[in-house]
Amino acid sequence: MMNVTINNVTEVDKEVEISSSNDELAPHFEDAYKRYQQTALLKGFRKGKAPLSMIKQVYGESIRYTALDRIANDLYREAMQARDIRPIGDPVLTTIDYTPENGLNFKIKYEVLPVFELGRYTGISVEKPVHLITDEELNDELDRIRRSNSTLADAVKVSGPHTLVTVDIQELDGGASPLVGRKTTDAKLYLADTSVFKEIREKLIGADLNARVRMTVEPAGGEQGGKRHLEVFLKQIKDVILPEITDEFVNKITRGKTSGVEGFRNELKESITKYWDDRSRRRTLDAITSEIVGRHRFTVPESLVRAYTDSLIEDVKHRSPDRRLPDGFDEQQFREENRGGVIFQAKWHLIRERIIADSGLEITEEDYQRFAERDAAVIGVEKERLAAMYRDSPQTRERLLGDKLNDYLLSNAEVTEKTTTEFF
Repeated sequence: MMNVTINNVTEVDKEVEISSSNDELAPHFEDAYKRYQQTALLKGFRKGKAPLSMIKQVYGESIRYTALDRIANDLYREAMQARDIRPIGDPVLTTIDYTPENGLNFKIKYEVLPVFELGRYTGISVEKPVHLITDEELNDELDRIRRSNSTLADAVKVSGPHTLVTVDIQELDGGASPLVGRKTTDAKLYLADTSVFKEIREKLIGADLNARVRMTVEPAGGEQGGKRHLEVFLKQIKDVILPEITDEFVNKITRGKTSGVEGFRNELKESITKYWDDRSRRRTLDAITSEIVGRHRFTVPESLVRAYTDSLIEDVKHRSPDRRLPDGFDEQQFREENRGGVIFQAKWHLIRERIIADSGLEITEEDYQRFAERDAAVIGVEKERLAAMYRDSPQTRERLLGDKLNDYLLSNAEVTEKTTTEFF
């Protein structure tokens, strides 16, 4: 019987050492001879028809040594199954030694999921941000809608902030001389946009077409580089004509679904409220998740870290039009920069599965029906058909189970609301 010794390198890194005598290896070698026989070409015999005894005589030693990696893998899997060990990732053969006298001895490193005690996941104290919508925020959203429905008119002077200008921006040194290689051409600036330096906006208002305007800007928050001296050349000026919020305008942009300004403002406020409610829920769940993960100390296997990071890299590829990594993408740097977040997500995934099992959460037929009823009108699929599709989809089951877990965690947390007008 083969000898198996398992060494604990870490709580998730293991090494198994397996020794097997020649008698135990004999059936494995026999299989290797027969596999080789099927394709062997020996003089005087058709392909695959040479006697097995001749195969052993001519190629036996070579076949045995060639088959060792495969045999080691078979013995490794046999040892794991016999001990109900479930490795993850790819095992690594670190040493292998074979002699006809002593048989086969080899070592394989592998990883397992961490064994940990599930900590407390209910009664978590968290603060829930509740955003109060101000009139200013509502008016800003109305202005955004007006801008998205605006028209442009050529102008010869910058009349105010609601102006779109095309400019060349030349950076100057302290003596007002142009800095080589520090010029931006055909930059389009909407002066009312808060991302435009206030110095640029203030200096350009009132300027004429083809004017060259010099100014000094200072990035907010003390950004690197400090003050910058610029010369801005006005190449094109267009007035941004914003439509008035009237009943007619509301009827047009809502395609008749809303007829009056007041009703439109109320619907817009409800939409903004839902946006902040969703963000508040997400923030609160993130706080609960962080607290739960912080209560669990265990090592995440490197194979999981690699798998999660590989998934992030695939997402980067999918966001690219040609489904390739961008030019100059530093994969190693990406892996290092995202390592902390990846380890957190992997830990949460392992804890999450334990919580689901411990709390007895599961998806019922009632859940499928409820979610199908919610989505049917949006997707345009009949409810019963959609429910059947959901039942047959592992991805949908995981999504619904995740939603159910989130509801469970929120309902069993100690939540303190904190109202704020700030964005989060």
